[in-house]
Amino acid sequence: MGLRSDLIALVDDVRDDIVDGVAELRLHDVYTVMRTWSGTEVGSGSSDDDETALEPRPRVRPPAARLVAAAPGRFEEGDLLVDRISAALDEEDLTGGTLPAGAEFFWRIDDRYYRVVGQPEKRFLEWRVQLRRMRQRPTATPR
Repeated sequence: MGLRSDLIALVDDVRDDIVDGVAELRLHDVYTVMRTWSGTEVGSGSSDDDETALEPRPRVRPPAARLVAAAPGRFEEGDLLVDRISAALDEEDLTGGTLPAGAEFFWRIDDRYYRVVGQPEKRFLEWRVQLRRMRQRPTATPR
């Protein structure tokens, strides 16, 4: 392991300890969801969800007013920024990567569903992701 890998592990451990010690620091359960459908396209047949909890729990918040003002049109009402995501994850863990036919990828925060907007931003020892609430709740029932 290199220095960066050691630092990532240390930062993740510290974040996890802080969150465990002060529960109100991270109020949201954050999951990525890979849904695969038995049919050849999304919504066809039955579905199976593979949920992955993001640990340590990342920070979830609306974009700051200065960010919204600095980038007109980039943010919509209800968008969220999720940061302090472990740098041990890859971009594909956050976006689903290239999805096969009959698969979809989204995030679940508490009981709301979101899609990634743009590319996740890799920062020093963490990721930051912009999420947009899905207009329709994804359905796990066949069409």
